[in-house]
Amino acid sequence: MTWSEIVQNVASSVELPQGKKAKFEVWNEKQLKLFLDTAAHNQYYIAFELAAFTGMRQSEILALRRIDVDLNIRSISVRQIYTIAEVGHDFDDTKHDSSIRSIALFANTVQILQDHFEKQRIEKETNTFYTDSGLVVQTLHFF
Repeated sequence: MTWSEIVQNVASSVELPQGKKAKFEVWNEKQLKLFLDTAAHNQYYIAFELAAFTGMRQSEILALRRIDVDLNIRSISVRQIYTIAEVGHDFDDTKHDSSIRSIALFANTVQILQDHFEKQRIEKETNTFYTDSGLVVQTLHFF
């Protein structure tokens, strides 16, 4: 139309579909407690704990390194994200500078992280097949 090649844009008369946002339901305190109590002995419990009590995204939890956790000042530094690459997986910088942040930890989460790090230390010492990636969540294939 701009170049006078056609007289009318036939697509302009088509009504575009209106996308609807998916409803997002949040668990109440009782439901969250039930889930965490049930998952307490699951190897990925630490990921569930972090998701529930820090508000971190899945990609941030999967990329969280032990060096980004400071139990003394009870905080986590979000510095990178886990991404699925063409072949395997990868770690990238956060998409926005504002995504780089520190998150304060509850005392209970600090204790759970201490226990988790101790389990990782024991696993590393006793399992010859254990590969220490430096990540809080050692395996990347759980969500």
